[in-house]
Amino acid sequence: VDTVVDEKLKAVCAVDCTDQPPAPPAGASSDDGGGETSVGTVVTYTCDSGENMYAKCESDGQWSPTTISECGATTAAPSPTAATPAATTAAPCKPKYKKNKK
Repeated sequence: VDTVVDEKLKAVCAVDCTDQPPAPPAGASSDDGGGETSVGTVVTYTCDSGENMYAKCESDGQWSPTTISECGATTAAPSPTAATPAATTAAPCKPKYKKNKK
């Protein structure tokens, strides 16, 4: 068996946000991200006025933003970018390698 060392090869492991998503502000409810905590999960907060705000589980395992503005605040959390399938699919931490055929 040949062993190849490649210092540039890195594995990307699945990451979850360990904390609960930020609590909804007064006068709002949230979908709680459907109970998901994996990277790319977006929680939608809906104010009684119909305004929507969002929090997203980032690749560092933290929710962004960490707190949600009050309903009607002028600095509401921006709409997150659409998650790509790669961002929402857990990757294994033990990649499988195959020997190249010569």
